[in-house]
Amino acid sequence: NSASVKLTEIPDLKDDCINVLLAGFPNVGKTTMLKRLTGSVAEIASYPFTTKRMNLGYFEKKYITFQVIDTPGLLDKSLTKMNNIERKTIVALKHAAHIVVFIIDPSGHSGFPLEEQFVLLGEMRKAFDKEFIVAINKTDISTPEKVQEVASRLPEAVMKTDGDSLREAIEEYVGKNRKKFMHLECIIWIQEAHE
Repeated sequence: NSASVKLTEIPDLKDDCINVLLAGFPNVGKTTMLKRLTGSVAEIASYPFTTKRMNLGYFEKKYITFQVIDTPGLLDKSLTKMNNIERKTIVALKHAAHIVVFIIDPSGHSGFPLEEQFVLLGEMRKAFDKEFIVAINKTDISTPEKVQEVASRLPEAVMKTDGDSLREAIEEYVGKNRKKFMHLECIIWIQEAHE
């Protein structure tokens, strides 16, 4: 079945990186965000399109490597609608994740109302118990009222979703919480020192 195929499509994740999961409903711009953050070229189309495979990309800051994971078909629906294999996959991703970037589309072009997106964000926050960075995408094609609705409910959200602004938000979180990541930085530093 399709869920077991999804499990086989999960690539081997590097364990010496800070793992950043991209989450949100289909067509909110997760794959585009992966490209903006990492320069990774994945299958993207100009029409509503759902990623078929899990995509990975990387960016670095000093000695720290960030592994960005685009998770099609897994972090884009209610946990209550998942089957057992999908839930097991979520558990695996939950343990791998350090930061979750949840992407919200206020434009309506994804086909999902804002209220549904807020509900999914709440479910993901409960399920993952990780740091969440919310990114408001497609502001250029959204009404100012819809963008303001998201900004008022989620004042911490990143409004500029170009790669630089989102990378800065991720790097700032890691900088403020260095102790959580020291073991990773040591691994990376030791590897680079011995190359």
